[in-house]
Order: sequence, then C-alpha cells, then structure tokens
Amino acid sequence: MKTKEPTIITQEGKTFDIPEGGTLGLLAAGYKGIMVWRHRRKEIIAERTKNQTPDEKK
Repeated sequence: MKTKEPTIITQEGKTFDIPEGGTLGLLAAGYKGIMVWRHRRKEIIAERTKNQTPDEKK
C-alpha cells in the first residue's frame, strides 16, 4: 500500500507545489508545512542520486 504524499491546500482549494528550497509560508504553516517540505526534499535528493552517474557518486 502506497502512503499518501503530504500536501498543502491553499484557501482557493488548489494544491501548493513545494519548491526545493521551501518557503517562509511553509514555516508559517507550522508542523504540517515543515513535514511536507521534508518529504519533498527527500524526493529531490532521491531523484538526484538516482540520476547521477557512477563517477559522480564518488
């Protein structure tokens, strides 16, 4: 079973795309904002690691 990806929903009901560096708004959202940013950051690191050539991993 795949876990649901954490998201932030705006007041307009739209999903907020989390930028790599985060935003001050995520910090202001409190615990949930930080948890969503950490999840996104892990995804980005995993993508970069997967896309590296063996020479780059050294």
